[in-house]
Amino acid sequence: MIRIAVIDDDPIELTLLKGFSAHLSGLYDWQGFESVESFASRDDAAQFDLVFLDRKIPPFVRFVDTVPIIEASGFTGRIVLLSAHSDEQAPTSSMCEILGPYDKIAVQDRSQLEGLLQLPL
Repeated sequence: MIRIAVIDDDPIELTLLKGFSAHLSGLYDWQGFESVESFASRDDAAQFDLVFLDRKIPPFVRFVDTVPIIEASGFTGRIVLLSAHSDEQAPTSSMCEILGPYDKIAVQDRSQLEGLLQLPL
């Protein structure tokens, strides 16, 4: 089972991604977090396989501010950057695989979402 965190101050994103993945093959454990800090403060943050990260999560408005907080939690998996405006440059990371940023509507496409959920063995 793939453990996935959705970090977004709007809980609808978790609902949408979880619903779209129900039509895909694979087993997914989706958990939502309304702040970067609530994810990073978990003792088991490093046990997640994948994080979908929204760009604007108050008080933050840029990925370059939130990705380091996720890295500090010990998480070393894949971070999928989500934004309504995918023009921001993706930050670099020596610990995590950074993908995106992707427009939130783009990841609602079945093949796009399926590709993002495929983790290396």
